[in-house]
Amino acid sequence: MDPNQDYALSFESETHHANSEATRTITINIKRWHTNEDIIFIPLKFSTYDVGSLSDSTFTIMQYMLTCHDISNYSSLRITEKTSTYVYKTVTSLNSYEDTNVHIILHLTDFNTPSVHKMAVHRATSVLQSARTVQTPKDEYERCTISMDIIIEV
Repeated sequence: MDPNQDYALSFESETHHANSEATRTITINIKRWHTNEDIIFIPLKFSTYDVGSLSDSTFTIMQYMLTCHDISNYSSLRITEKTSTYVYKTVTSLNSYEDTNVHIILHLTDFNTPSVHKMAVHRATSVLQSARTVQTPKDEYERCTISMDIIIEV
């Protein structure tokens, strides 16, 4: 175990044939001492072509959400890299990626003691999602604060 590692990881995956358009998600369950479990839901975008890893947007969102949940930058980068490797192994073992629903579940136990006093980020995010506003032309090419995607058309 890395001396800077203040977490433990375990993965599981659920795959089944999609009847219509395939859905792909990552769920991160964060367990901490003396706090409720936090759950993060992230849409899974995977590049099967060039790199064979998480897309840049999924990688960035995952890292951002982990750091918002008081996981250090170093740890969030390592967790995201390990998740990308796990997703790659899962996706390459499928017969047909295009016709398969993929749900990756990451169980993360956080031993970082300062994180005990963090705010409930998942609750704040759900409030943001319910308060969506209509985009204006000045919002074009800005980042959406919820999905972190660049707004192209208004």
